[in-house]
Amino acid sequence: MSEPLGNLNLQQIYRDAVDRASNYPVFHIDPNSFASENIFSLYEPTFEDYFKVLETDWNEQYPERHGELAAEIEADPFKYTLLIDSAIKIGPFAAPDDEMCIVNGLSSENFYQKEGLVSYVTGFHQDFLKPIPGEITDYVTYIAYHEAQHCNQNPKLYSDANVLVLETDADQFSLDSGDIPLEVEQTIVHSRSINPSRDPTHATAIQLEDSSITEDYTAEELYQTAQYSDIEISMKLDAVLRQGYDSSKFLESENPPLYYQFLDAAIAAGEFDNHPLLREYADAHSTGTQALIRLDEINPEGKTVDTAIEQRAAIYVDCILHQQYNTSAGEILDAKDCSFASGQETKNYGSEGFKLPPPLHNNF
Repeated sequence: MSEPLGNLNLQQIYRDAVDRASNYPVFHIDPNSFASENIFSLYEPTFEDYFKVLETDWNEQYPERHGELAAEIEADPFKYTLLIDSAIKIGPFAAPDDEMCIVNGLSSENFYQKEGLVSYVTGFHQDFLKPIPGEITDYVTYIAYHEAQHCNQNPKLYSDANVLVLETDADQFSLDSGDIPLEVEQTIVHSRSINPSRDPTHATAIQLEDSSITEDYTAEELYQTAQYSDIEISMKLDAVLRQGYDSSKFLESENPPLYYQFLDAAIAAGEFDNHPLLREYADAHSTGTQALIRLDEINPEGKTVDTAIEQRAAIYVDCILHQQYNTSAGEILDAKDCSFASGQETKNYGSEGFKLPPPLHNNF
């Protein structure tokens, strides 16, 4: 029988931290137990095989309640089929109940190295990450406390908007533990800030940076703005460039370093002032991305400013951030407010061919 995936020591660190922080008894699921080579090597396992693995884990953790889980599975096999499917396919999660909390273990190899974890949360491939500070054990402890706090929450509060509130609470619980080094905390918060629309239920960064923001906006407002932030940011930047729909997305794909300078310039110029909450998400997204991602490595060929869109973005950045007015751009740029004239040729760049890394599934 082959060894389970991952690092057993980290699994134990994770379990111990969950047990310390949870107010309820925990049934730990080891998703690696469901790997086919760890059940039977001669054929693809069925859910009946998976049920037996789950029952064995239960009986080992709660010998005084031997057989209880088998009875529950028999009464509601569909519930446990979904549970096992989630345990295999997604990362750590907690499923609180009235008397017991089910917690999934470190199911992905991403969670056995800090670079993999940050990649999982941000959606950027590990090759594009800057050096990640801290020790993997600190990140694992952070995740464990986060999931343990989900055990302590009321499961009846779950809805899309409320999930963002509960996720913020779980993150804050980890931050308040006193067990996580500051550099690890900052890395997690930066990770949460990147592309909030990719997973709006986990877009917790701006609330973690400033808890008073929850006094100014409802849970629904926070969730909805996070959900549509990518589209709304693009629309505002497209309006600045005056080069057509998705021109800013084209810039992000072709020249990421310039794109984030351009985004910073647009924020500084007040382009987001009529939507303060969107400005918060945009600013955090830009700060987090530039803190963690080696943007110049995403598309090295895009370093040269050679398209009309890139030229405009570079001119705008110089005008806003460096107070340098490019006189050669006099026909299209107003030196007073660095805005481009209307009526310029536009082009619909669409969204095909963009070279940004594809998003990864995120649960934690």
